Amino acid sequence: MAGLSAAFHASELSGGSLSVAVVERLEGAAYERYHRICGEGVSKRARKEIQPLPFNGVLHEIHELVENWPGHAPIVYKAEGYIVNRPELLKGIRQEATKSVSFIQDAVRSIQNEDGTYLSTLASGTSISSRFVVGADGAMSKVRTQLIPEHKRRLIWADRYLVDAPSEPHALHFYYDERYHGAYRWSFPCGDRTNMGFPQGCDVAPENSILHRRAIPFQRAGPLVKGNACLVGDAGALANPLTFAGIRTALLSGKLAAAAIVKGDLSSYERAWNRIGFSSPRFTDAFNALERMDNRQLAECMKFVGKKADVIGYLRSSLINRKYRVLFRAFPLTDRYGW
Repeated sequence: MAGLSAAFHASELSGGSLSVAVVERLEGAAYERYHRICGEGVSKRARKEIQPLPFNGVLHEIHELVENWPGHAPIVYKAEGYIVNRPELLKGIRQEATKSVSFIQDAVRSIQNEDGTYLSTLASGTSISSRFVVGADGAMSKVRTQLIPEHKRRLIWADRYLVDAPSEPHALHFYYDERYHGAYRWSFPCGDRTNMGFPQGCDVAPENSILHRRAIPFQRAGPLVKGNACLVGDAGALANPLTFAGIRTALLSGKLAAAAIVKGDLSSYERAWNRIGFSSPRFTDAFNALERMDNRQLAECMKFVGKKADVIGYLRSSLINRKYRVLFRAFPLTDRYGW
């Protein structure tokens, strides 16, 4: 997703003057299966940020987020966003990008920097010479390990299930518990089925469901850019480290990287990313605190929030529950930067 965004915007912003190629390893059913392995929720803010990128495949409009904490009534947030069919979203972007971008069905085996020129050797034995490389190759990125090894991150493995039962069509449900070690279980609408999941091994699999499993990289440390190579999306561990949402960060990081390439200054991509709220250390601090909390503490921290979360509720909780202030400094930011 981040790679398609970078390719589309690099061609669009340069007026077609750049020669852009996308190397894609997967195709057919394998491609679609891989890209369905997520919650598929994205905020309306994302749609505005990525323009003029096509935004296809909307399955549901979302108006509420519902959080379930131990010992607490459900907390309801107003939220505006979508559940998307991710392969359909990608299909629309690719169809538009194909007008000016070359697509190569192959796998990258190695990448070398030879005096400022990058030589990418493919599984077929052919090679590509380029001035820039955008690493959009996921959690186990070769670009990261071979060109930017200083970049570090954490991984969480998530199990995602499709359950043959409908879900509330306009709401996203989250369940917090000590068993999820700082993360959560989710339950999202997905057409006439339910998309649900949790960290691997932390809960019981639902009956009669389809399982997908993926690694979510988060809490990046180290550079996103080295020379004329950069990391976007999951390759850069850019998923929000508190909510783990990654569609918006993938699409936006691709756009920002493309803008930097068109300027001829790729380092400006990292500076731009670090200036915006997605990279706020408050998210990482909050996750690290949640990871250490048991159910008694999880119940205690939300005691004064109320049934409808708002800035006043968070402020009140921050003043009364001072030992959990690190959480209440991050929670209000999730509406704007969390998904």
